Amino acid sequence: MATHAELVGDFIAAWHDRDIDRICAFLADDIRYHNMPLEPIDGLAGTRKALQGLLDRVDDLRWDIRFVAEAPDGTVLYEKTEHYLIDGSWVALPCMIALEFDDHDKIDHWRAYFDNLQHVPAVGAAAALVLSLPSTRTTFPFSSEATGVRFAWASASA
Repeated sequence: MATHAELVGDFIAAWHDRDIDRICAFLADDIRYHNMPLEPIDGLAGTRKALQGLLDRVDDLRWDIRFVAEAPDGTVLYEKTEHYLIDGSWVALPCMIALEFDDHDKIDHWRAYFDNLQHVPAVGAAAALVLSLPSTRTTFPFSSEATGVRFAWASASA
């Protein structure tokens, strides 16, 4: 039997092939998909719709995996930079992923942590397309120490 970390390698390969059926084959029916700080999506149908929406919006994608770790309980953590080609421009989104698995080795909780405003100044509308922030939101001040740029951060909780 493959380790969960090995299954994640196959999951990533399905993403690189942009094969929604293979991607969803790794997911449990009761999956909770949560891109922080956006609202979570519960269930395979909603998650599939969100993932297909992303695949439909990008012309190409590549994920550069930096580190993968599997906890004793089988949870897999991995750090990556997601690269998406949108309207002729590549968007890079560094992120950290946590995947929990059920008793059937299906991903039943998927959390993605990323700085969703890191790339907005560089790619404008293309980043907003990937980020899919809700239209009703509350803004909070946000500052990037690396660039010294201040942004308004949008919360889905409003």
